[in-house]
Amino acid sequence: MPIWRVPVGGGEESLVTDRIGGQVDFLDRGIYFLNRRPPGITLLNFFSFETGVAATIAEIATQVNAFTVSPDQRTLVYALGESRGVDLMLVDNFR
Repeated sequence: MPIWRVPVGGGEESLVTDRIGGQVDFLDRGIYFLNRRPPGITLLNFFSFETGVAATIAEIATQVNAFTVSPDQRTLVYALGESRGVDLMLVDNFR
């Protein structure tokens, strides 16, 4: 999935990246996005609004399915993609 940018006041579109392989997280300073590399490697990338450059900032040695970055950009929380199953639970008399 590609990400494009266009000036707020109008103008020509330009490609940010076409290497997105998963979820994105938009923050004030830029965009975090994932790229998956087999077997089981996920790259966390950051596109800086200030510099206009996208760079890999972390390599995670597992399949990441979802993530979020804290507003201060000091903490990353992600969900591992190790399980392909689903837990189904029945709760009697739930209110």
